[in-house]
Amino acid sequence: MKAEHILVSTGRRPHTDGLNLDKAGVKIDEKGRVIVNDALQTNVPHIYGIGDVVRGAMLAHKAEEEGIFAV
Repeated sequence: MKAEHILVSTGRRPHTDGLNLDKAGVKIDEKGRVIVNDALQTNVPHIYGIGDVVRGAMLAHKAEEEGIFAV
């Protein structure tokens, strides 16, 4: 295939800015991801994290399954 332009995208980051996680007491890691345990529970017992703001792949079907799991 011949091409004149190539688009390269590298890296993704969680969008946790503006969520006021600090006011809720939810801890984040050095990359801005919400820290969760194996049950997707944050350090605040009644708050769970799923999808692009937690560790792991940033994929829609992963977030969907995590939502079902957390419920």
